[in-house]
Amino acid sequence: MAVGLSQVSIMGNKGPLRDTRPAQLPHKESGTRLRSQPLVLTHRFPTEVHRVGELVDILLEARELDPKDAQELGLALRELLLNAMEHGNLEITFEAKSNALQQGSWKRILAERSTSLPYRSRETHVTAHWTPDCVAFTIADQGKGFDWRALPDPTDPDNLLLDNGRGVLLARLSVDSLTYNEAGNVVTILKRLR
Repeated sequence: MAVGLSQVSIMGNKGPLRDTRPAQLPHKESGTRLRSQPLVLTHRFPTEVHRVGELVDILLEARELDPKDAQELGLALRELLLNAMEHGNLEITFEAKSNALQQGSWKRILAERSTSLPYRSRETHVTAHWTPDCVAFTIADQGKGFDWRALPDPTDPDNLLLDNGRGVLLARLSVDSLTYNEAGNVVTILKRLR
């Protein structure tokens, strides 16, 4: 007998994101998440960079995870959500962020862009496909995309002391697979679970 997929939609808003979670994710009597059934979750998050940690917690709540898996997935999701919001939805280039960090104006630029049209209404869409053995997350932003093949090498001696530019490398090292679509505005990660 085939097991069906459960599907749940979660949409973030300007209020507390925790209040938007579904009341009934699968649970055992003990309160732990069932790992034996496939589960598909879709999420729409506003571009609120300061809430990325909370968003990662929401994404990982669907299943009880081995602590190492949770740490690695959390790191990958944090970095990729930040990239989707900052570089995708807000269209802040690597160079602009580097300069702003060096000049101490990063928070100001982030706040200005977050409240300006067309950026302020953009969302990050995340789909999670959970199976007993693995999880795949697809993160899509509403930006123009980027040439992911031309990412600067963060291990190059000229880049080692930069304040940014390590997110994709950290994410790639934390999961089993990381791929971008051709345009560079959708990234998919796959992690085998312990």
